[in-house]
Amino acid sequence: HSFGEWTVTTAPTCTEKGVETRYCSRCDATETRDVDALGHSFGEWTITTAPTCTEKGVETRYCSRCDVTETREVDALGHALVHHDGKAVTCTEAGWEDYDTCSRCDYTTYKEIPATGHSYTSVVTEPTCTEQGYTTHTCACGDSYVDSYVDALGHSFGEWTVTTAPTCTEKGVETRYCSRCDATETREVDALGHALVHHDGKAATCTEAGWEAYDTCSRCDYTTYKEISALGHDYKDGVCTVCGAKEPAPQENPFVDVAEDAVYYDAVLWAYYHEPQQITGGYTATEFRPGNPCTRGQVVTFLWRAAGCPEPTGDTSMFKDASSIAAPYQKAVAWAVEKGITTGYEDRTFRPNDSVTRAQFVTFLWRYENRPATSGSIAGFTDASSISGPYQQAVAWAVEKGITTGYNDGSFRPNAICPRWAVVLFMYRDMK
Repeated sequence: HSFGEWTVTTAPTCTEKGVETRYCSRCDATETRDVDALGHSFGEWTITTAPTCTEKGVETRYCSRCDVTETREVDALGHALVHHDGKAVTCTEAGWEDYDTCSRCDYTTYKEIPATGHSYTSVVTEPTCTEQGYTTHTCACGDSYVDSYVDALGHSFGEWTVTTAPTCTEKGVETRYCSRCDATETREVDALGHALVHHDGKAATCTEAGWEAYDTCSRCDYTTYKEISALGHDYKDGVCTVCGAKEPAPQENPFVDVAEDAVYYDAVLWAYYHEPQQITGGYTATEFRPGNPCTRGQVVTFLWRAAGCPEPTGDTSMFKDASSIAAPYQKAVAWAVEKGITTGYEDRTFRPNDSVTRAQFVTFLWRYENRPATSGSIAGFTDASSISGPYQQAVAWAVEKGITTGYNDGSFRPNAICPRWAVVLFMYRDMK
C-alpha cells in the first residue's frame, strides 16, 4: 500500500478520543488510529459564592472547550472584631458590659445591664415661723422630690420693749421679738414734748449783754433764749450818760485780769478795739476772764465780726438744734456754714453751747482763710498721733504761720478746751 498522511476523521474532545485515518493511493484500503482525548482547558478560579464571617464560599473554574466546570470551597473569613467600652448602669438608664462587634456583619457580644431603679433617702425639714415644713426624698443619683408639706408656724412675738427711747422732739421705737426665730417688729413711740422751765430775763447794760425771759427744757437742750446785746456806752464829756462810766483812754487796758506781761495782752486789746467791729468785749466792764472756755457759737461769732459782720444769704435751719442757737450767734453761724468754716456734726447738729477744742478752732481759722496749702508739719508734737485726720492740715498750717507752737512739754493737746485768751491770740497772730 501506498498510504498518504494521517488526517483527523473524528476530532477528539476533552474527554473522548478522536480518530485519524490514512488512505492508500492505489486502492481503497484505509488505516485508522486513535487520537488521545484533549483533556479540559480550565481558566482561573473565580469566586462564585463569597465567603462570610461564618460561612464558607465557593470558587469555580470553566473549561474553555466544553461546558465542564470545577468548584472548590473557600474558608469562612472569621469576624473582624471592633472593641467597645461598657457603660455604667444608673437608676433610670440601663448600662452594658464591654463588648465586641464585627465590622463585616451584625455579630456582637453586647450584654445589657438593667437600670437599678432609685433608692431614696428621706430628710424632714421642720416648719419655721415663715416657711412650710416638708420632707425631701433624695436619690444618690441626684433625683429628688418633695412631699408631706406642713404649714408655717407663724411668729410668736413677746411683749413690746423700748429699744430707742423717745426724746422731746424725736419719736422713739418699741420692738418685740419672736421666741422661735430672729424676726422683730418695730413701732414708733410718740415724742415726749418739751418739759419747759421758765427763766426770768435780764436787762442789758452798757457793757454786758442781757436776755429776754425764756424757757428751757428739763430733758434736753431746747431753749427760747434770746440775748440782748450790750447797749454800749454813750459818752458825753468823758462820762457815759447811761451808767456814768468814764470813757477809757485810747488803747487803755480796761481789764483788771489781763496783765501787761501776759502772752495774750496785745491780742486781747486788739480784739477789744478792733475796727470797724469789736471782736469781743469782756464779761464785765473790767473783767475779760481769759481762762474761761469759748463755745462753738462764740468763736464763729468772733470770726464773723473779724470779717466785718457780712450779711448771710441763708439761715441755720439745716441744723436739728437750730432752736438752741442764741439770736446773737445766728447770723454768724449761717455765715460760717456758707463760707465752709463749719458743717456741724454728722447727726446734723451744730451744738452751739459745746466748748470748742484747740484742734477745732485752729481748723475753723484755717477754713476762714480759705484752706491755704501748707508745707508745715505736725511731726514736732509729742502727741501728733492724737491729732485726727480732719485737723492735721489745719494744725500744720498754724505751726508754719506761727499761730501756735504748742505747749512747753512739746504737746499740742488737740482735744483740750480752747480758752478765751487762746482764741483771741490765735486770731491775732493770723490777722494782725
